[in-house]
Amino acid sequence: IKHQAFTSFDTNQTLDVENILTGENFDSLMKNLSMGGAYCEFDGPVQLNKGDLTRLNLSLDNVKNTHKMNAQVVWKEHDSIQQKYCVGFRFLNTQDLYKHLMTQT
Repeated sequence: IKHQAFTSFDTNQTLDVENILTGENFDSLMKNLSMGGAYCEFDGPVQLNKGDLTRLNLSLDNVKNTHKMNAQVVWKEHDSIQQKYCVGFRFLNTQDLYKHLMTQT
């Protein structure tokens, strides 16, 4: 069992995941959310790898707002039983995002 620093909450929210460096967007379903990150499932393979910098765009339809969160891919796996592609994200503040961007360019 992986140790988690924050309490997590189950969710079932659609989420747009943007790869910051390539600009590619992927539709996903956020299944779990905590103060430190999120767990998302994708219906097909996604071009996201451990260490990739992303922006998670969460549309809140009932309040007509989109919440954007910077995040880094911390793990990725394929669930062959459910035929889902699973990705774990760690949230980054803006300063940490810029530090990571400066080391990748």
